Amino acid sequence: MADPMPENTSDGAATAGGAATPDAAAASDSTVTSNAAETPKKSTITPMRIALWVLVGGAGLFMVLTGLVGVLVKAQ
Repeated sequence: MADPMPENTSDGAATAGGAATPDAAAASDSTVTSNAAETPKKSTITPMRIALWVLVGGAGLFMVLTGLVGVLVKAQ
């Protein structure tokens, strides 16, 4: 019975191309290419993120304005 190949082990020690170490993976002339490097995925701004920014910005604006009003009232 033959030993399993590194890419077939379940311990996750093997890297891309079946190499045991990152240096060996870089040195091997594997034809595996990464699609993520060729076409970067552009993230979109979701409506939930916009709503969160509006709420946080509104709270910050409220604190700044009430602080200014408090300083102006105290100065009189």
